[in-house]
Amino acid sequence: MSRTPFFRNALPAFIWRWRFVLFVLCVVVFCYGYFRPTPAPEFFKDSEKIEHAIAFLGLGLCTALVTRSWRRAWLPWLLLILAAPLAEGLQHILQPATREFSLGDVAGNLTGVLLAAIVWHYARRWITCTNNSICTTSHTPGGDPARH
Repeated sequence: MSRTPFFRNALPAFIWRWRFVLFVLCVVVFCYGYFRPTPAPEFFKDSEKIEHAIAFLGLGLCTALVTRSWRRAWLPWLLLILAAPLAEGLQHILQPATREFSLGDVAGNLTGVLLAAIVWHYARRWITCTNNSICTTSHTPGGDPARH
């Protein structure tokens, strides 16, 4: 059974029609924030780690939305996991005078990918089960067949 109908019915039409544009805007904002010459202001000690997690959380959710129909659903997540350390290294290469490679930032990036995967997993389950015509035992909490 195709997964497209429940996403189309559950998401606002604006987001569904413009999901690719939303993804491109997310990538542009991500690249600006991540690769700009000066780091973001630090609100408290190591607040930049939270900023890295939020950046990859947003990028992960936008990526999941735009690649939701790929046959290999794991591939976008693998690419995001690979991008976490690569983006940090590229940041240092592009801005060597002001930015440096940090394992703490890589951990923040990977945390954001993990959070995005968790949110996406539960959002898909919720969206699937709110549309009773598509809800299946594998997506029903508790596996109760009477809830179909």
